[in-house]
Amino acid sequence: MNLETKIKVLQNFGKIKLEPLRQWKCDACGGIIEKADNGFLEWLWVDETNQEGNFRIVHKSRKCNYRENDHLYLSKGMGVKDLGLEYFVGPDGLSELIGFLNERNLKDETEIYELIRRLHVPYYEQARQYYDVAEEDGLFDGTGEQSAYRYSQRVILDILDRYA
Repeated sequence: MNLETKIKVLQNFGKIKLEPLRQWKCDACGGIIEKADNGFLEWLWVDETNQEGNFRIVHKSRKCNYRENDHLYLSKGMGVKDLGLEYFVGPDGLSELIGFLNERNLKDETEIYELIRRLHVPYYEQARQYYDVAEEDGLFDGTGEQSAYRYSQRVILDILDRYA
């Protein structure tokens, strides 16, 4: 079955719940961020090392973001940075995230790779919650964590088909 047909079948069976590349799951509350304008990409930076990390996609609502506990982070020598999610979608957003890899002192580069997949690989945002189970079932035997195979459309749609 080709990918277009598989997508239609998954939609018909209600297995695709998020609109790809337009909706995301909030890392704080678990709710749906309906559009990029309603979300933030936020992260922490450590003052003494100037390292940045702990990236999250969250609602712009104060209750969902790090700023809710800003005073706690400041007392630990950390600060909060954020930008609207709209700055990280589309071709310019992809360029921005790649720029993070080149220009920032990151605690863990793999966080940016994960953000690129979440914001730029269709259907990954919904499928990502099932990757641990797929791993346990042996779906990825013989492939490394960063293998392109793991994040191909065929694999993502197979994961949604099996586990959603």
